[in-house]
Amino acid sequence: MAINESMSLSEIFATYDGAKKNLAQNVEAVKNSGQKIAAIFCTYTPREIIHAANAHSVSVCATGDNAVVEGEKYLPKNLCPLIKASYGFAKANKCPFVRNSDIVIGETTCDGKKKMYELMGEFKDVHVMHLPHFKSQKSLELWQDEVRELKERLEAKFGVSVSDEELRNSIRLFNKERELMGEIQNFMKLTPPPMNGKELHALLYGNGFIFDKKEQISDLEIIVEKLKECVRDKISPVHKDAKRIIITGCPSGGVYDKIVPAIEEAGGVVVAYEN
Repeated sequence: MAINESMSLSEIFATYDGAKKNLAQNVEAVKNSGQKIAAIFCTYTPREIIHAANAHSVSVCATGDNAVVEGEKYLPKNLCPLIKASYGFAKANKCPFVRNSDIVIGETTCDGKKKMYELMGEFKDVHVMHLPHFKSQKSLELWQDEVRELKERLEAKFGVSVSDEELRNSIRLFNKERELMGEIQNFMKLTPPPMNGKELHALLYGNGFIFDKKEQISDLEIIVEKLKECVRDKISPVHKDAKRIIITGCPSGGVYDKIVPAIEEAGGVVVAYEN
C-alpha cells in the first residue's frame, strides 16, 4: 500500500480508506508468504516483542450486527456485543485475522474476555497476559514477568531467539511510529485542522494493518510533510467555525459509520478519537 510524495493528500486518504476494504486479502497474502501472524485484542499487548520475534501483529475486534448474531449461537445474549462478535466470528472461522493467525494473544481486561479466551483456546493457540489492576511495585513486577513469559512463548512458538539488540531495534521502530502518529493527531489542535475526522480515522485505522514497519514509517513521514504544507498554505476541508467533537469509547469500528459522518455532515468536525 506504499504511498509516494507525488500523491495528493486526498489520494493518500483514499489509499488508506481503500486498504480497509482489502484487509482480509492483505492478511491472507502475508500468511501465504510464510510469515507468522499474532492476533491481538488490546493495546496493552507489547507488539515490539512480536515484531522482534519476526512476526506480525494484527488487531482483532469484530464489529457489526452479523458478528454479534453469530456469537449468540454460542454465548449468552447478555454478554457484551464486542465479546459475542469477536468470539462468534472466530468460532465460525469467518474472521480472517484469527483464521490466519499462528497465535492469539489476549489480556485480562474483563471477566467476559477471560471466558472468551478460555473458550477460544479450544480451537486456537491462545496466550493470555494477566494485567495488573492497580499501581504498585508488585504490579510492576507482575507485568515484567508477563512480558518475559510472552517473549519466551513466542520464541518457542516460532523457533527463534530474540536478542536484546533485536528488541531494542523493534522498540525504536515502534516509538518512531508513535511519534509520527502523535504528530499527525496534533494537527487536529489547529483551528481549522488540515483534515477532517473521516480522514483522520482512515489514517488511524488503516495504519494498524500495514505490515512492513519501515514502509509504514516512510508513509507517515510523507503524510506529516503534506499536512505541514496544508497548514502553511491555509488549506483545510473544515470551516473555521465548525464545532469540535471528541469521540470516546472503545472500539470505534462499527460506531464510526453511525456517528462521524452525521457529525461532519451537520457541520461539525471530529478532532480526536480518545480510544
